[in-house]
Amino acid sequence: IYMEQISDLLNPANNGNKSLNIQCVGDKVTVDGLSKLSIDNAEEAYSLILKGSKLRHIASTSMNKESSRSHAVFSIYIDNKIFDTNKNIYITRQSVFHLIDLAGSERQKTAETSGERLKEASMINKSLMNLSFVIKNLSENNNNKHIHFRDSKLTLLLKDSLGGNAKTCIIANVSPAYCNINETISTLCFAQRAKMIKNKAN
Repeated sequence: IYMEQISDLLNPANNGNKSLNIQCVGDKVTVDGLSKLSIDNAEEAYSLILKGSKLRHIASTSMNKESSRSHAVFSIYIDNKIFDTNKNIYITRQSVFHLIDLAGSERQKTAETSGERLKEASMINKSLMNLSFVIKNLSENNNNKHIHFRDSKLTLLLKDSLGGNAKTCIIANVSPAYCNINETISTLCFAQRAKMIKNKAN
């Protein structure tokens, strides 16, 4: 997700000149036109992750020489077939793993961004702020509160991961440097909120 535009990193030909559309039916979220490739093992999955990573938007800032300027989502759909001896048929159970690499939030003063880099940072910070609001509302566990998943492409894409039939794990990358203490505290508070979300995964 770059500048609120969704593109297919595994098959750039699918992108054309416009953002791919998100379809939301109940708790199921899909992206129209997104490529799906068949794999048989972890090595093949890792190979696809590397292929997609090479096409991500990356730029240099004062904080990071290879700063991610986009959020990346890698989805793995798993079909588990079990033979039912009583009915003499195969029963298929489906699961989905969403691996999400979020672009880091930036303070303009610290990153010293300008021009296109500043526009990118503004969009990144806006989507992360919307994600924080969604996580905050979900963590408060108020069933009567409307959750604003549609406020950004990122939160809508993560709807079934955060508020649906799912288990969610967050790995927070923080800096030990004192100059980044504000970003570190913000990231840890974000992760702490996410831990409070109570989903019922089947």
